[in-house]
Amino acid sequence: MPSRRKLLAATGVAIGLAGCSDITDSGTRATEETNESSSGGIQLGEIRLQGTDGTEPHSVQVAVEDDAGVVHLDTYAVEPGEPPVYVEKEWDDDHAEYHINVRVGGQQRRRIDVVAQTERAAGCTDLLILLAGDGEITVWDRSCDGDSGDAGADDENASESE
Repeated sequence: MPSRRKLLAATGVAIGLAGCSDITDSGTRATEETNESSSGGIQLGEIRLQGTDGTEPHSVQVAVEDDAGVVHLDTYAVEPGEPPVYVEKEWDDDHAEYHINVRVGGQQRRRIDVVAQTERAAGCTDLLILLAGDGEITVWDRSCDGDSGDAGADDENASESE
């Protein structure tokens, strides 16, 4: 018969391991709520950058990350009042947990969680990132499922985030 000390030690280990059973590979605690975004992400369509006001051009660094890491990194010159600048699409059409990192000039980086931004559980999303003269950004999104039109603030299905 095991001693009381060994029984207590074994029980403590079992309880400790049970508490870790819902830790995912990324080290975050899993939740009981599941949706398409946590199990499959979203398909990222186009990303466009547009200056909305001001007189100076913006130097905008954009990094696109998916589940595997950075899939696009480049710097773009965005002129206020000019048509949008398209971010070169170097990511797959697969569903993933996309994050867009945007830095305007020397300002602090802003991270956009595409799934949280769109509040959509699945499908394809285009993003329009508007750059104000003071470097503030506003993000518009819309579904690009079966749609080849322009994304923008006038789209009835668009949502906005600052």
